[in-house]
Amino acid sequence: MSKTQEQVTRVNKITRFIFWIAFLAFLSTSIPHVAWLYHIYEPVGKGDTTIFGISIWWVLCYAIAIGIDVLIAWLSFVQTMKKGDIVTWIFIALLSILSWYANYLYDMNNNPIVQQSIWKITLLWGSTTTGFITPIIVSAIPMFVIAYTFMLSRIQANSSVLSPEELKAQNDMEERLLAEKKRQATLKRDARNFALKGTVAGIVDMVTFTTQAIQTGLQDVQGNHATIDAVQEDAVQEDAVQESTTKQDTQNVIQTALDLPVLSVAHNTEPIVTTLPVLSEPGKMNGHALPVYRSRPV
Repeated sequence: MSKTQEQVTRVNKITRFIFWIAFLAFLSTSIPHVAWLYHIYEPVGKGDTTIFGISIWWVLCYAIAIGIDVLIAWLSFVQTMKKGDIVTWIFIALLSILSWYANYLYDMNNNPIVQQSIWKITLLWGSTTTGFITPIIVSAIPMFVIAYTFMLSRIQANSSVLSPEELKAQNDMEERLLAEKKRQATLKRDARNFALKGTVAGIVDMVTFTTQAIQTGLQDVQGNHATIDAVQEDAVQEDAVQESTTKQDTQNVIQTALDLPVLSVAHNTEPIVTTLPVLSEPGKMNGHALPVYRSRPV
């Protein structure tokens, strides 16, 4: 190793050492502030469980603060060792905002210049206050669990280093997987086309059957109309024949009555009335009197 390379290596080590000292200074200041914010919402009183004479609530609150601040420092350092992942940087930024918020409330509570209630400070252009939003942030422990689990799986997946052989095998597997996915997509497309063709054919058959049924029904209706017209025409002809026959019978009856011999009645000038049945309507006999005058002097 040349002298220049030794100097570069020594400078890098010193720089890294200074940064770690700065990390420790920041953490040693921020961790108690974050723990203080969480401890405010924990019960404090006699009879609390203690660990080495320290309240268990302080122990748990410091554990939460370490989980926030130490993770910020470590992830930031890891991200500088390789190409930064945007999702990881967003996660680091969110944790930093949370730590910043806790430190801000701690400093405002111990502000030697301005003494005010830290729970009435307005946030987000007056839309909320610290007294409203802080319990929501402090109680979001389950959301931290989910986010930490997601980031752990992501970091582990990105940190794995594959050998050329392993990378080749992985690429071959992905290539085969892509080919099978394309084949599966083709089969699904063919199945959809087959089903669509079958559906169209079924619709065509149904329309054809319906059209034939309608045409057959129309033909039957037309035939029924023709039959009805023929029956009506026969009935009209039959009525005409019957009416003609009835008229002829009536005329015959009247003619018969007129042809009767003349009756002579002495000294009687009143007419002889003979009642004859007269057909007043077709098919009905009416007993109207038909007067026949045959009166002569004797």
